[in-house]
Amino acid sequence: MFLLIITSLAGCGKKLTRVKMGIIDTDVKIWQPTVQKLRRQGIDLELTQFNSYGQPNNSLFHNEININAFQTTAFLKAWNRENKGNLVSIGKTYAAPMRIYSNSIHRLSQLKSGDTIALPNDDANKARALRLLQSAGVLKLNHANVPQVSDVTKNRHKFRFFTVDAAQTVRDMSDSTIAVVNNNFAMEAGLSPKKALYSENPAKLTDADVNVIVVNKQDRHQKIYRKIVRAFRSTANKKYIQKKSVGSNIPKW
Repeated sequence: MFLLIITSLAGCGKKLTRVKMGIIDTDVKIWQPTVQKLRRQGIDLELTQFNSYGQPNNSLFHNEININAFQTTAFLKAWNRENKGNLVSIGKTYAAPMRIYSNSIHRLSQLKSGDTIALPNDDANKARALRLLQSAGVLKLNHANVPQVSDVTKNRHKFRFFTVDAAQTVRDMSDSTIAVVNNNFAMEAGLSPKKALYSENPAKLTDADVNVIVVNKQDRHQKIYRKIVRAFRSTANKKYIQKKSVGSNIPKW
């Protein structure tokens, strides 16, 4: 449902159209320049912050917000499938490599039999984490399109897997030998990509791994949402994102 609120800019009487956007709270700084730019264009982009990947799509689907920007194409596809949703992407933003971190070892060759591995618990990020572990030589998977722990075919060291909300993977590093962590949560915790034991190769990330701006399907042609996409995807913002993330977020436009 296309529902926007008209507000007045205090002090000058200028009318603004408020758009409520859902983001993960770790992305506030990335969106601030766009918020300021859109305000000059008559759009009050109100950032509604969530602390878990499980929340923004539900809020959008139930029209509590107008738009969101936090997820990869793979996550969006999985969420629609699991929730009979009709959310759609209207523009790519950036890719953020997933990485393996540890508080107890300095290289993956130090893993021992029975060690524990923390994974994000949503299907899309869990599959991505398992593929990363396979790339690192930790395990082998079958050919499932969205692999889960049950699709591990070779685990000769009998590593034990446990899953937590993606936002909790950093916190659970203290309870696991290694953890596979999404980039935004790693950055928020001050984990440098240089400290990672292993990382996705940015050159090999596919469209499924790129973050996107999302709306309800019936709103995909609304001009005001397209303005938000254009405002974010500027040359200046590309440079800002690269600087703010110390190169760990890779603009994809």
